[in-house]
Parts: sequence; C-alpha cells; structure tokens
Amino acid sequence: MSKASGSMDKGAQTVTNFFITEDPNINPATEPTVDSGPDPKCNPFRVILTDTSSTETKTLNAIGVTCKKVNSSLAHVSDTIVGGWGISSTPTPSPDASGWGTVSGSVTKSTSAVSVAITGLVTE
Repeated sequence: MSKASGSMDKGAQTVTNFFITEDPNINPATEPTVDSGPDPKCNPFRVILTDTSSTETKTLNAIGVTCKKVNSSLAHVSDTIVGGWGISSTPTPSPDASGWGTVSGSVTKSTSAVSVAITGLVTE
C-alpha cells in the first residue's frame, strides 16, 4: 500500500548529518558585467541530510546553484538558491520510500541569513 505525503512528519522530524558542498571556482554564469555592477556569479552546490522522526528515517540528496541577485543600483544584495532533491536509496529509507522535488531559497548578504524551502512528493 502506498501513502503519499508532502510533509514527511512535518514539525516532528529532526535533521542530522547535514552536509553542504559549494564549488566556488566553477561559475556557470557567463554573461558580462552589467554597467558597473558585480560580475555575474553562480556556484553549484550539493547537500546531503538525514531526516528522522520517531517512525521514519530518510536521507535526502540535493543539487543546485546559488546565484548573485542585485538591486536596481546593481549592488549584490542576496543570493538565490534553486535546485532539486531526491530520497537516496542508500541507506534504505525506513519505511521504504521514494521522493523528489525542488529546493528554493535565498541568502541575505548583509546578515548571512539563509532561508530554504524543500517541496515535493514522498511515496511510502
């Protein structure tokens, strides 16, 4: 029997083993600077995290890019985060599950505050 759940025990889970790798020397942005603004720059990233609750454990893998965002004065004010995620088959999720979706968010340059949303579908 399958159960579709978009929340994975929302509010009851704990995230552990949270690893982020960003590759700052690989820049997929190739457009030239606009006027006197900052150079366009994007960095690929990879995330691995374990999501657990009292009844479930899942390892998520995510990949995407962070890119500079500028204001109307062409000042670098934040970074956007876009990507995708999937439930890893190793280690085996408990209960057995599959799932995938999108990652989106932002980093505010002045405060270094990070906001990330992980949305998608999980089937058990």
